[in-house]
Amino acid sequence: MPKVDDSDLQAAWAQHLIDSLAEAGIRDVVISPGSRSTPLVLAAHHHPSLHCHDVIDERSAAFYALGRAKVDGRPPLLLCTSGSAGAHYLPALVEARQAFVPLLVLSADRPLELDQCGANQTIDQPGLYGHQVVAFFDLGVAEASLPALRALRRKAAQAVAASRWPVPGAVHLNARLRKPLEPAGRDLRPARAAARLRARSLARFEVPVRSVPKAHLAALVAALEQTQRRLVICGPAALEQASERSQIEALAAGLGAPLLAEATSQMRFRGNQPGPAVRVDALEVVLEQRRREAAAASGGRAMLPDLIVQLGPTPVSGAWLRHLEASAAAGCAHWVVAAHGWPDSLSTATGRIAAAPGELARALAGQRGCSPPVGGAAEAWLAGWSAAEAAAWRRAAKRLAAQRDDPGTPLSEAAAVRASAEAVPAGALLAVGNSLPVRLLDAWVPGSAVAAGVGVWHQRGASGIDGLVSGAAGAAAAARRPLLLLLGDVSLVHDLGGLTLAAKLRSPLAIVVLNNGGGRIFDRLAIADHALAQGALAHWYTPHNTDFRHAAATFGVAFARCRTRPELTGALAAALAHAGATLIEAVVPAHGAAHDLEALERGALEPASQPAPSPQRRRRRRGLDPQSEKR
Repeated sequence: MPKVDDSDLQAAWAQHLIDSLAEAGIRDVVISPGSRSTPLVLAAHHHPSLHCHDVIDERSAAFYALGRAKVDGRPPLLLCTSGSAGAHYLPALVEARQAFVPLLVLSADRPLELDQCGANQTIDQPGLYGHQVVAFFDLGVAEASLPALRALRRKAAQAVAASRWPVPGAVHLNARLRKPLEPAGRDLRPARAAARLRARSLARFEVPVRSVPKAHLAALVAALEQTQRRLVICGPAALEQASERSQIEALAAGLGAPLLAEATSQMRFRGNQPGPAVRVDALEVVLEQRRREAAAASGGRAMLPDLIVQLGPTPVSGAWLRHLEASAAAGCAHWVVAAHGWPDSLSTATGRIAAAPGELARALAGQRGCSPPVGGAAEAWLAGWSAAEAAAWRRAAKRLAAQRDDPGTPLSEAAAVRASAEAVPAGALLAVGNSLPVRLLDAWVPGSAVAAGVGVWHQRGASGIDGLVSGAAGAAAAARRPLLLLLGDVSLVHDLGGLTLAAKLRSPLAIVVLNNGGGRIFDRLAIADHALAQGALAHWYTPHNTDFRHAAATFGVAFARCRTRPELTGALAAALAHAGATLIEAVVPAHGAAHDLEALERGALEPASQPAPSPQRRRRRRGLDPQSEKR
């Protein structure tokens, strides 16, 4: 038999791989340029079911793919050349690992004979991502044998399945390719052999349907029967959890428990739609107030819960961690409900249920012991939370009133965040950056202030500030509906290249950057008052002189600079009615966020007649979480 042409074999092998990945469920391929990946790119380009997206920077490409996956739940395929190119995917793969988001990485590689000999653009790519991927497949080099071609097809199916189950995350496939990388087009035998194999259906995979373990359900019911003061709290959640809102609200109502919903939980924003009788949106202020009242009062345990049901990851609120610590010390039972991972950062959990929150809600419905407690103590428990919630938002409204009433008042971060959230139309997406913006959203925007049906897109897995523009662009492209991204100026500078992707969008994307001249989250941390840090705080704040108008022009994005609330309101309305991306710079005071948040907290915790505390005393009193960090 004549020798098979190596270049044609390799081309057929690459096409076989890409075809098998498409049959296994891949629909989007995010490609970054390079030579070694040529056979794979050609195969993806010519596949009728695949949509190819070109992104120059691999880091931006990975976050773009992550953003898409967070919206549609399908793993996109990242495709890059050999050498350091694939290393730039790592930050997004870390987020995918922490947030349980399915992704596939297909890296082109040099053949083994070029390893460990100084060959150009050759690094050790197997194991490149370590424990940040849930599976790794070394595909080797192209082979013509039928067993090898069958195995390649099976590995494609395995890789897609592994990205979704049992623990969703990124999967790495490494393909070794030899020159010549372009097919000669003389030998059709490898392509015909591969086509015959693909005539047989690929092994189908579906994620198994989980159910709440009966033993764990019985243990939770038994705990409920022994408790009266119950609390349900919702941490960061994927967009899909919005479909479980009614079940989760019914769970809280059925337990007679206040429902605490942080901004990223998909449970907060509801417009004028009714919810459970008692819900708490002002987590930071209300939780800290309740904890301190319990510490100061005789018999203060009655102000702390005796059972907490935590749905999903740990909330971002530092006050929640302090409240949880105090509750655990008082003997509170703490049940954690999450489909994946072990979100118990203080190691206080007394029970763990591996299930989606909606599944637990359905399983508990009608169970003995799951009816609301009755009596005066139960009524007082709910009334206390309800009163604290109402008072917190009255104080926030008072703080914001001057911005609404005086058009000439300089813009504050509180007003900018509130105006941005209120501008998001029903059914659109609100994307929020990490560090300060997510905390400001929690502090200043109650659930009733945002239109019903607004989903919250976020990167709270690893909570990094990197890739936010690229990720939001991917989310907007996948959702095909308006999206508003709220982020800080350092985050934008970190991902300016993401504006390249934003400029390609056809749906409205409003990027609101809070320009306070650096990383002002550090105003809220003890380092801002530390004696050794005085004169050195620029290392933390990282002030910059970026002209965002010029940046927008460079990437072909519309731009508006706003210094007052009316200016911002007008710019938001125009941006969300405009097809394509608009960068809106909200110019705010450098230390305004810290001042506003501290005023909000003082209103909750101190009589108005008391003088404002010193910065040092203020931070000691606040007991800022030692786990707090820049991002």
